[in-house]
Order: sequence, then C-alpha cells, then structure tokens
Amino acid sequence: MPVKYTAEALAATVAGKLPSNAKALGMAAQAGKKAKRERVVKIVALPPSTYDAVTGTCTVVLPLPPMALRPNGRPGKWDKIKAVAQAREMAAYTTAQALKSKRPGWTGANVFLTVYLTSRRGSDTGNWIASCKAHEDGIADAGLVMNDSGNVWQPVAVEADRTCPRIELTFQRIDQ
Repeated sequence: MPVKYTAEALAATVAGKLPSNAKALGMAAQAGKKAKRERVVKIVALPPSTYDAVTGTCTVVLPLPPMALRPNGRPGKWDKIKAVAQAREMAAYTTAQALKSKRPGWTGANVFLTVYLTSRRGSDTGNWIASCKAHEDGIADAGLVMNDSGNVWQPVAVEADRTCPRIELTFQRIDQ
C-alpha cells in the first residue's frame, strides 16, 4: 500500500521537526504515530592481540560471542550457521594479524579464557567455553595450533570492564 504524504507531514519534514529517519521509514505521512527509534551501536576499539614466540604465548582479543553461539541462546538454524562462520573468520583474521605471517603450528596449548563483562554478575563458565568453539577453530585455521584437539582448557575467569566487554583467549604452548 503506497504511503500518502499529507501537506502537514511534508512541511514538518522540511522544517526538521521529525526525526531524520522518519522520511526514510515512511513514517512522515502517518500522523499520530511515532517513528521507530534507531538502534544505537557503540563501537569500542579492542586491545590488540599479541604473540610472543620466546615465552610461547598468544593472546587473541575478540568481542563477546553473539547469542547465536551460546548454548542457551536458542537461535534459528541459519542464524547459528552465519554466526559460526563470522566468529571463525574473525578469530582467524585477528590471530593472523597477531602472528604477523608466522605459523607456529603447536601440537597443543593450554587455553585460558578471560571474559570481560560490564558487571561482575554471576556467569556460567561452562557456557563461555562452548560459546568460544568457533573462535578456537578460527585460531587453528590461522596456524597457531595444528589441531584444536590438543588444547587443554583451563578454568574461565570472569572480570568486569564497563568500557570494553570482550573475551581474551590466551594460548600457552605445551612442550611435548
């Protein structure tokens, strides 16, 4: 059904009395209805990922996993497939930047997961490990470890950081 613009709505749009997105949403003509609010996305720069060949450690800093990757998230099939692909690609890219064209290919690593949330509320640490499976696969794709089956997960630490919620995966080489 085409939107009919009234003279009052067009005049209000020209005068700048309606939200800037109201005309694009087709809401300018509908008298008495409010325009949808825009979702504000806060973009925060994450700390850089690091690699130290001498100590055998690599810390990969990533944003919090989306709800589609969390065991209790209940996403649709295609939402989960898309989220897994994006998380794996992001982890591989971030790790490759930290490695700077090196591919150590460790046979195994101790994995320390630190989750930084906006508050210190209670969190199920087992779910965080499951949420990071796609990230772990991406890090293996980048060449830090040969295969993620040799990784040993250590207890998860949950910290508070109001300005930059994120996860930090620290891999420490296991000498075999």
